[in-house]
Amino acid sequence: MKSSAPKFNPAEYLIRLVRKNSLYHLPHAMTVQQRAERVHRHLAQATPQTPQQVKNILSHIYRLPKSGGS
Repeated sequence: MKSSAPKFNPAEYLIRLVRKNSLYHLPHAMTVQQRAERVHRHLAQATPQTPQQVKNILSHIYRLPKSGGS
């Protein structure tokens, strides 16, 4: 059975989605502030992941080995 866990860690997955949905194909003249506002606007409209993707990410996190601090 094929695993449905994400191939990236959760932070990389979110960064990839933000780049794909908010930062690709922008005019070169856009300022950093304009780009930040665009990312904020897209994130405020809806979560970048579907409920199933969030479930997969959380399942992946819970399966990660626990780090021992001794």
